[in-house]
Amino acid sequence: SYFVNTSRGEMIDEKALVDCLKSGKIKAAALDVLKNDSSWSNFISKENTVFNYAQNNSNVILTPHMGGFGIASIHKTREFVALKFIQKNL
Repeated sequence: SYFVNTSRGEMIDEKALVDCLKSGKIKAAALDVLKNDSSWSNFISKENTVFNYAQNNSNVILTPHMGGFGIASIHKTREFVALKFIQKNL
């Protein structure tokens, strides 16, 4: 099995995930979110179980949660919000 989480880090039990990765129940994991990564503190806690495991194991891929952060998506979001504002205020 492979595990992918792109929602919120708090949606999973990170210790259980690492245990499953160590035992082979889950072959690999790809995450773009970690527990408490929405705190806006600009750093990952040194106690984060998945982050620490990923430092020394190749069966975890961690990427930043930025999938919608591109020029085109930002433009579309701004346009969407502006149109909603205009429609609501007509």
